[in-house]
Amino acid sequence: MEKSLNQSYFSYCKINLGLQVLNKRSDNFHNLSSIFVEVNLSDQLFFKPSDKVTVTSTNDIIANLKDNTIIKAYQVLERYAPVSKQHYNIHLVKNIPMGSGLGGGSSNAATTLNTLNALWKLNLTTEQLISIGSEIGSDVPFFINGKNQYVEGIGDKLSRLPNLKLSNYHILIINPNIHIDTAWAYRALKKGLQVPKRYPKFLDSNNQVNWGLLKNDFENVVFSTYPEISKLKEKLISREVLYAGLSGSGSTVYGIFDNKNEAMLASNLFPSYNTYITSSIA
Repeated sequence: MEKSLNQSYFSYCKINLGLQVLNKRSDNFHNLSSIFVEVNLSDQLFFKPSDKVTVTSTNDIIANLKDNTIIKAYQVLERYAPVSKQHYNIHLVKNIPMGSGLGGGSSNAATTLNTLNALWKLNLTTEQLISIGSEIGSDVPFFINGKNQYVEGIGDKLSRLPNLKLSNYHILIINPNIHIDTAWAYRALKKGLQVPKRYPKFLDSNNQVNWGLLKNDFENVVFSTYPEISKLKEKLISREVLYAGLSGSGSTVYGIFDNKNEAMLASNLFPSYNTYITSSIA
């Protein structure tokens, strides 16, 4: 690591504890209900003063994208910065699998917004950053604060869950390296405009997770189209797992264990896949 790359920031990913797609809106977006949990599998961003903004990465695909989420966040926040601002080269060390339902790109955007807000001394409020983040992507607002949040609407209605304690659990993440097109997944659900009268909130009366209530609507369409992903969940539920499910629209599948050794044993069931044993931030 170069000494000049001395301002580094972690950019964490998320899993969805349950995800229900409620209805399609008149603007063709969808309303959803989900618990987003920030976990400590992360990318790392390095900010180095430069004459102009550039983005480099350990991942060639991102490095060659002219409109990656880091650039988008930079350009959006430039509107609030003085002309005399310091530019930066941003180097991304990519560890979070791409296109996997873990929100890596959204997290990178939010980390960029938070970091530049501090480096440029813009003093934008959390609410302002959330609003700005929504211009970049529907998951970006969550990552402004991260931790555990109840997410509704199109990702713009956020409720913090400070009493939800998950850090003692062990989360096994399995990524099959299959790209799921999110737009296809929403179309495949064939949701109408009507909002269901009742839907589960996933939490019990003490604001703790009710594992029995959790479900992800995308599993039906994703598992039927990609049986390989379905088999990952089948293997997980053969172990002593509290819950196993798809994150987002996939393709990542995860299992939650209250015993780290059991999580490690379960990871041995997936020798040909990338696996990570992690835990929640909060």
